[in-house]
Amino acid sequence: MRIGEEREIRAVLRSQSEGDLESIAVVLTEKKDADNAAETVVDTDDASMAMVTAEKTGEVTIMATAPLVGIAGELKYTITNPITKITLHVGDPAKTKTIAEDDLVAHDGEEIRAAGEPSGVIQAVARDDGNNPLTPRGGFKWTQGNASVATVALRDHNYKPAKDIKTHSAIITGKGAGETTVTVVVMGEGELGDPASKDITVSVSGNVTTRRIVATKADNGNTLTAAARPISGPAVWTGKTTEFHVNVYDTISDERVENFTLNIEVSKDGVFELATAPTLTDPIDFAADPIDNMGAVALTGDADEVTITLTPDLVAQAGDKADDAHSDHIFVTFRVTGADPVRLRFTAMIPAVD
Repeated sequence: MRIGEEREIRAVLRSQSEGDLESIAVVLTEKKDADNAAETVVDTDDASMAMVTAEKTGEVTIMATAPLVGIAGELKYTITNPITKITLHVGDPAKTKTIAEDDLVAHDGEEIRAAGEPSGVIQAVARDDGNNPLTPRGGFKWTQGNASVATVALRDHNYKPAKDIKTHSAIITGKGAGETTVTVVVMGEGELGDPASKDITVSVSGNVTTRRIVATKADNGNTLTAAARPISGPAVWTGKTTEFHVNVYDTISDERVENFTLNIEVSKDGVFELATAPTLTDPIDFAADPIDNMGAVALTGDADEVTITLTPDLVAQAGDKADDAHSDHIFVTFRVTGADPVRLRFTAMIPAVD
């Protein structure tokens, strides 16, 4: 018990088969309380019930007797100060099995990690106002504020500490760039108000997204259908094009970037071709030949957007699936350093013959 808490107790006499022998009187008395640690008040109407109030640190023993059958039992309470704080320390208590105050190294309440990097073992110690270590009745609970930034886990789920260890150990692991808070709370102490807790500020460094690729809606959509074709000729794509623009934005300032390298990748050839090579609004230097065959190209230069015009290149001659409409598609992927890639699908549709 903690000082200030109350416990209502009741003594019951039971048979060997665990049945209550209610007809036999049981009496509670305070047998030993040399420390004056508790006030024990026996119910005046039912001597088998009593209220115990923790007053001071120490020990008290309550005796239950059944005079008619000569049976007695004892209940011992150890009374301590309430837990008022948690201190954090570096190191693993499993190595020593005890708390040696001189061996504890204080943890500063901050963890700076890289993504994927675990911390060392962090100990939490519950203490009273006099800085004495105590064992929380419900143990400790560790939580993380943002699991995408950092997670916290027990040092070893299979580890069962010795009874004299009054610590609980955990490891914090960085997951992704950002900041979050890991909190440890003592459990089972709620009767005396808010439980003691301690925060650890966690900063995780790593790769972050600083740019955003924006592909506009294509003026003629992402599916182009050839004109109705005669049985004797190929698909007719005259006038069938679709145009869209690709911009890059700074995610911090939310302004368009005017100096970037855009990599364009196409999933396969033979479905579309570029009506014109990709262009930027200002002169550029191509890192590869113009991609008439829908290969891959990198565009570099000072500009705000890329203009892309696609023309279907899917051919159907007479006798090629003559009676059925059919189609094929490509995926166009855009990449810029610092941005998540953007993937677009375009489809060329050939109708059935007249």
